[in-house]
Amino acid sequence: MVKDVASVIAFVSLVIFIPAAIVSAIALRRVFVYLQKSHPAIWQQLGHPSIWRGQWSATSPASKFITQQTYRSTQDPALWRLCERSRIMSNIVVALFVVALLSFLLVSVA
Repeated sequence: MVKDVASVIAFVSLVIFIPAAIVSAIALRRVFVYLQKSHPAIWQQLGHPSIWRGQWSATSPASKFITQQTYRSTQDPALWRLCERSRIMSNIVVALFVVALLSFLLVSVA
């Protein structure tokens, strides 16, 4: 019984994870495009961030800019909204990944 429930949870979280990851990437791209156009100095300071260059990591300046909410120092409400959406979507993607991983582990040991 536990194995069946864990299998369903793993499958559902994985199915939701894929579109959530895509939405998260789109939200992040919007942040970077907006920074490049509206705040080029910040964009340059963050190392010309792009989701296509493979430089995105939890410790990158661009990641810290969003996760540590440094964007609030800009006093730009449009940037705040974009960064908040990106931060929330990233958190959702991580949570879905953890749920899927734990569910798969539970299925494998049950």
